[in-house]
Amino acid sequence: MLATCLTGTVAAQAPGTPPPAAVEPPPRLSGQDEQAILRALTAAKDQGLPAFDVAALAAGLKAKDPAAREQADQTLVEAATRYARFQRIGGSPPARRNEAWGLAAPAYDAAADLLAAHKAGRLAAWLGDLEPQGREYKALAEQYRRYRDAASAGGWPVVPAGVQNGAKGSVVLLRQRLAAEGYAAPAAAKPARFDPGLADALKAFQARHGLAASGRVDERTLAALNVTAEDRAAQIAANLERLRWGPRVPPPNRIEVDIPSAEAVLFEAGGPTLTMKVVVGDPKHQTPMLGSQVQYVIFNPPWNVPASIASKEILPKAARDRGYLARHGYRRVNGQIRQAPGARNALGRIKFDFPNPYGVYLHDTPARALFARDRRGLSHGCVRLEQPRALAGKLLAGQSWTDDKIDKAIDAGKTRWIKLDQPAPVFILYRTAYVDADGQLNFRDDIYGWDAELNAIM
Repeated sequence: MLATCLTGTVAAQAPGTPPPAAVEPPPRLSGQDEQAILRALTAAKDQGLPAFDVAALAAGLKAKDPAAREQADQTLVEAATRYARFQRIGGSPPARRNEAWGLAAPAYDAAADLLAAHKAGRLAAWLGDLEPQGREYKALAEQYRRYRDAASAGGWPVVPAGVQNGAKGSVVLLRQRLAAEGYAAPAAAKPARFDPGLADALKAFQARHGLAASGRVDERTLAALNVTAEDRAAQIAANLERLRWGPRVPPPNRIEVDIPSAEAVLFEAGGPTLTMKVVVGDPKHQTPMLGSQVQYVIFNPPWNVPASIASKEILPKAARDRGYLARHGYRRVNGQIRQAPGARNALGRIKFDFPNPYGVYLHDTPARALFARDRRGLSHGCVRLEQPRALAGKLLAGQSWTDDKIDKAIDAGKTRWIKLDQPAPVFILYRTAYVDADGQLNFRDDIYGWDAELNAIM
């Protein structure tokens, strides 16, 4: 029977098994190191991280007994190690994360990193460098503190239905609600009246919540107004956690797809140069979060129809209409349904291919009318682009592909795979709270329910 626990400090070794490598003892901390760690652990709560009992840790460091003092130091080192792990790979256990959350930080040995920083005499600097260094993380952490404090102070008033019709007292409540979140309307001689100044303040609120800026309190606007400050703080905390999974500093040249906003942005030299609407997966066919690199631009791609789509959608239509497959360019190839390139092809004229375990990609679409919709969670998981031709021109500009050459290749109708000399980093992100380039906080609907799922395991 195998032993299930160890006695003492060394386990019995099987014959021929080499002894375990010596484990370096935890560092002995100076007073400055201790204070630097305590400051970092105190700040953890300001970033939506799991809280540390800083008061108990500080009290332990005041112990008079040498053994108790040494134990307190070791406990502090363990807390600092845990803090480093939270900052570098996130505070949610990777094993409990949704399989669609494919954006993940690389493996990280926090204990070894801490020891190296201590040996180099830069523990305080190391602690300050642990969090993501991008502008967005710091700005979003500031907003988290603001909303957490607002929640602690009691939040904001509930806006009743019927405010648009001037229900008694409701317009005053709307003014108070908007002002509490920074959307104050100009002072009005008649505060109970829904005047143009209040409508403008409401339009600003709507624009930053991904709503049609109508200046009217429709059903979606009322729902957004009545999300509590506590729930908004939790929403921001979920987005801070997802930022900790991504690159510490985003590459200057990259493509970002934002699922809740249904928008894609190309960054060049650190700045946005092309922004477009996209169509993403619906709640039953969720577009995954991931990081990869676009390696190929494909002109006139065929579409190898996934088996699930073929069996649930295309083949039933073909069974009812014998000419359906031929009219839409479908044929059977080695037991699979394939759609030939052409005007009706579901991928349109251009596809952007990148390796990932989900089989998703970016592509053109003949269904152009979908980009006019406010809610664009409509696909089976892949990302349809509003301006694929412009993106192809940007990515291929350094490879002697002029606009005229691209247009001729597309017009020829033949499938062509163009390998990028420099693969383009691509990140598909899920951002329901973010700070834009103007420093304004924006919220989006949690269309997949991933915020609540993440907060439940934090």
